[in-house]
Amino acid sequence: MKKLFYGVAIFAVLLRILTFVLLSDHIIAVWVSYLFTPACFDAFAIGGLLAYMRMFEKERLELILSKNIIFGLCLLFNILLCEYWAIDGYSNPARSAFYTVIFRFSISCFSFWLIGKAANRDFKGWVGKL
Repeated sequence: MKKLFYGVAIFAVLLRILTFVLLSDHIIAVWVSYLFTPACFDAFAIGGLLAYMRMFEKERLELILSKNIIFGLCLLFNILLCEYWAIDGYSNPARSAFYTVIFRFSISCFSFWLIGKAANRDFKGWVGKL
């Protein structure tokens, strides 16, 4: 089952890349990669992997979620991508493709950590009380 989730995530990222390769207008490619359902399957697969690990591999999930620095760097990377994309995002087709593909996947990875931590009730203080 895990292999299916990995395969679906890889398929979605490759499909997003293929969208930029096949469509000559990069602005349309951005919209297609955001709206075309199979290109969004990486988030679905990562969520499915989270659910699978929570049910069948809880110890391994807790080990992965304990690596806060990796997910913190992922969030920082996403913030930097947003800043650079805001500066020249759509003006450069190659950068637009890179931002779209990498940003969507990395935000899914950060969401994996955030939702996993919340599901395991690992947040403390006022955040844990929410």
